[in-house]
Amino acid sequence: MMTGSVLLVQSSKLLIKWQAIDDDQGYEYYPKPNTQPPLENPTVQMPMSLISNLQHVLDDYYRRFPPSESASSVPQMPLPLPSSIIRPPPPVASMSHHPDDDREEGEWCSECQKCFSDKKRLTKHTRTHTWVKRYQCTECDKCFSEKSSLTQHIRTHTGEKPYQCSECHKCFRQKSNLSEHIKIHTGEKPYQCSECLICVRQKRDLTQHIRIHTGEKPYQCSECHKCFSQKSNLTKHIKIHTGEKPYQCSEYQKCFSDKKRLTKHTRTHTWVKRYQCTECDKCFSEKSSLTQHIRTHTGEKPYQCSECHKCFRQKSNLSEHIKIHTGEKPYQCSECLICVRQKRDLTQHIRIHTGEKPYQCSECHKCFSQKSNLTKHIKIHTGEKPYQCSECQICFSVKSRLTQHIRIHTGEKPYQCSECQKCFIQKSNLTDHVKIHTREKELSLF
Repeated sequence: MMTGSVLLVQSSKLLIKWQAIDDDQGYEYYPKPNTQPPLENPTVQMPMSLISNLQHVLDDYYRRFPPSESASSVPQMPLPLPSSIIRPPPPVASMSHHPDDDREEGEWCSECQKCFSDKKRLTKHTRTHTWVKRYQCTECDKCFSEKSSLTQHIRTHTGEKPYQCSECHKCFRQKSNLSEHIKIHTGEKPYQCSECLICVRQKRDLTQHIRIHTGEKPYQCSECHKCFSQKSNLTKHIKIHTGEKPYQCSEYQKCFSDKKRLTKHTRTHTWVKRYQCTECDKCFSEKSSLTQHIRTHTGEKPYQCSECHKCFRQKSNLSEHIKIHTGEKPYQCSECLICVRQKRDLTQHIRIHTGEKPYQCSECHKCFSQKSNLTKHIKIHTGEKPYQCSECQICFSVKSRLTQHIRIHTGEKPYQCSECQKCFIQKSNLTDHVKIHTREKELSLF
């Protein structure tokens, strides 16, 4: 048995010797703690961070040789050492490069063997192991390992945004954010998906997009075990369990779980509606709202249910619809234990128990439990009837009534009685009809 370079690893429990045995990597156990075997070869000390990575080696040792056994009776056992666990370092005299080392050129981290293109990046990376955070914010006492990170952080307190886009004059706190923004104007999308050939501006966007094809959801909630493809979505989800709402509106002190929702809400106070529809001149505060609105003109419904092939304008509507097929009703009333599919349905339902009617008409002061009912009611005062039948030109104040009216022309009767198969135009008519059968059954019992 030929022995090459040797590495001693000593923990509080066990001393492990790494060596090359017949050109194969392996390690040998020495069961006596704090006792070095006699070695003629020079030794190299392994970093403590790698000792923790070899915890399974210690576990394997104590599984094979329980503490009750005599240390002197334990043989030295050469075992294979996976290269993914430890990479033998070069001799101390030439730590930066070894003639027999086939690793790529660059600056290597002695802790985790990660390679970097320059020494500056290696130095920055090394601080993640040593946790040296010398730079402290005087506002919130948060610490950083890099001065540049502290500089960027301070801008969150001062509001400074020194990097401005020359095209639209939008400002950014970080230069990297400006660089990514500029790609919007240039149209540059350098990262392409090999599956569907879609191109994106940022590498992280491509990584997230690929998970659509692979179905990978690497981020899991420790509370309910729900998985997410993006870390940001997990962070938002966790706030549902914690109830944390750190973002507060300065106008009405309403709180939100994420900054994006606060920004959207703030526009309701300032009435900033930058996005205008070219068809009807209606304005929106969010670009996504304009995109959804345009579909009412084009009739586009890009989100399709894989079960019944029904199509929807919004992805959120499809997500809610899918619960009909799965039968999922995750929101439960604490009063009557009834379960509903959507959180807003639960909110509205609870008002039945509380009697709350937060929406009031400014004309007649009538109150409503739902905003949609108030909207419909207001049209009684305004006389507005925006929904017109294309057949007879009769107008309606609400879309649902137009839908019911159109069935008079088409003859459609979608609601059928399961007892006598009679069909009806409106669901309410079916409900009334079913009561006839119910009464008949009750009378038959006497």
